[in-house]
Amino acid sequence: MVNTVLLQIQKQYERIPSFQCREGCTDCCGPVPFTVVELSQIEARPFTGLRCQYASSHGCTIYKHRPLMCRLFGTVDTPQLRCWHGKRPDVMLSAIQGSTIMRHYLKHPMGQDPLQDQSWMK
Repeated sequence: MVNTVLLQIQKQYERIPSFQCREGCTDCCGPVPFTVVELSQIEARPFTGLRCQYASSHGCTIYKHRPLMCRLFGTVDTPQLRCWHGKRPDVMLSAIQGSTIMRHYLKHPMGQDPLQDQSWMK
């Protein structure tokens, strides 16, 4: 079941345009919710406060396996999700497109809503 759900989540990842971050930047790395399936792809670390537990002085230590929220940052044309350094893809997602991706992402059985399941903060 994990593989099936992971494939569904990866389909949502593919809908998100990519862009090049500033090398080593972790300015947007706050506490980030993960689904159970996303956590199964990395070594879980305890929540450490207002910074992501995977942010380092060299950038994101799990960049290839970062969760959806990290992938959306800088790609959705809303003030809350714009990169503070002006980095962005050639074509931004609209707020509606970003919300649609998030809804599909959260509907999977093992992609529990991180806003309801706070265990990711432990």
